[in-house]
Amino acid sequence: MPGVFVDRIEGESAILVENGQERRVPVRGLPNGVREGDWLSADLTRIEAGGRDEAEREIDERRKRLSEGDDGGDISL
Repeated sequence: MPGVFVDRIEGESAILVENGQERRVPVRGLPNGVREGDWLSADLTRIEAGGRDEAEREIDERRKRLSEGDDGGDISL
């Protein structure tokens, strides 16, 4: 999904990721209601509809793939 990803919010700052690069911006300059995991438009004026849902689906699919074949037992070294 193109745009800017809200990686995390730390106090009054949001850590955004765009093209693999992080940058810190004031939360007050972002759209109302922005949360970690949201996707923003490139100009940071809109929360992209469906972006969070798509990311959550992708995470769920990855977790499912990673747990396939896992018997739930402890790891032996």
